[in-house]
Formats: sequence, C-alpha cells, structure tokens
Amino acid sequence: MPCYVTYKIKTQIKATDVELFKTIAKEQNLRYTLERVDATTFSVVTTVPATGVMEELTIRKITKEAKKRNWKVKEIKQVQVKG
Repeated sequence: MPCYVTYKIKTQIKATDVELFKTIAKEQNLRYTLERVDATTFSVVTTVPATGVMEELTIRKITKEAKKRNWKVKEIKQVQVKG
C-alpha cells in the first residue's frame, strides 16, 4: 500500500502584495490558501515549496518600483553558480 506524505509550507506576505502573488501563483499553477494574520500581513500555506513564486514576486516588485521611478529596466537571465 503506498504511503503519501504531504508537507504544509508557510510563508508570509504583505497585504499589498496579495493580488500580485495570486497572479503569479495562477501562472505557475500553485495551489495555496491565504490566511489573514493581522491587518497588514497574510500567511500563505502551500503543499509544495513556493520559492519560485516568491522569487517572481520579488522581481516584479523591484521592476514595478524601478518603472515608477523612471529607471531603466534590463532583463537579466539567471545563471547557476558552481561552487
């Protein structure tokens, strides 16, 4: 009989970033639940690591802020560093 183990992974995001998080999570087909911690914070609970979504959220926030300040935005490919 197979045995399945499911881990719940929690992280927190600001209330201002919820809509952007939802958009990115939908693009990456991530299943999640949002729980309000307080007026400015939400807890995100997933069954898979949400690191890709959180990285994309950070990138989009930085890009949005740069465009708002009229800075030049340049696409940079991520590279893997060998140690």
